[in-house]
Amino acid sequence: MRQLLLFLILSISPILCLGAFKVDVSLVHKLGIDKGLVLVSEVHTMEIMELGHWIKVTMKNGPTLDLMAKMKVRPKSIGPSSLLDFWWELRNEEGQVIKEKNQEGMTVPLGFKHQVNYKDEERGQLIEVTLLPRPL
Repeated sequence: MRQLLLFLILSISPILCLGAFKVDVSLVHKLGIDKGLVLVSEVHTMEIMELGHWIKVTMKNGPTLDLMAKMKVRPKSIGPSSLLDFWWELRNEEGQVIKEKNQEGMTVPLGFKHQVNYKDEERGQLIEVTLLPRPL
């Protein structure tokens, strides 16, 4: 009985440890950058993400970020990887995709901050997306 309990704990614990992580998401929307008058809206959130599942960060009257992550496989390494591949879509207020990273993913190591900027000259806006993945 003791061996069965030990086996169950050891077999389930890697799934619990590697199946989810925390990510700090910062979404900053700047309007009027072309006119020198800047209106800034910000959303900062901490989300618990499961690998392979999408999350949504929505700004009121602003852009929406859809985000998904998978663990990057490193050949010739033992144990779980600390590298995560993020796939994301940035949508405007109307729901249209204005920028996406869905082909090869964006690699971010656990514990390191990564920032992506999208500048729209036509509308005079700048959108900054900052990600900081952390272990649970």
